[in-house]
Amino acid sequence: MKVYIAASYPRKAEAVALIQGLHEEGHSITSRWLADIGKYRVDKRLAIRDIEDIRRANVLLQLTDGKVQLTRGGRQVELGIAIGLAMPVIILGEKEHIFHALDSADHVYRCQTILEVHATLRALELEVAVGAR
Repeated sequence: MKVYIAASYPRKAEAVALIQGLHEEGHSITSRWLADIGKYRVDKRLAIRDIEDIRRANVLLQLTDGKVQLTRGGRQVELGIAIGLAMPVIILGEKEHIFHALDSADHVYRCQTILEVHATLRALELEVAVGAR
């Protein structure tokens, strides 16, 4: 599957650390922001690029910050785009707001560990394969 990883900028290193395991499972990553070097900056071109990357994905994986909000909220916009596209969303971590209360009927899946993320991605792949027949 093509996965877009949404995370707060302070958690970028954790998001990057997930890539190898996802690649080993046969998934590709569409999140070009993870390859950006340097400080976070507000730039319209980056927003447009992130929207394109979300549209290219089959699923959005969001890393939550729990009760402490670490950033400005761009990952929440990315979550909204994915929900609006009826794209499956995997939430890794604690619920932070009402949209994290959605469930699999709404294409939102909650995981507490990376192993659960891998299992959910495999299940979604099977669902896509069965639906393609």
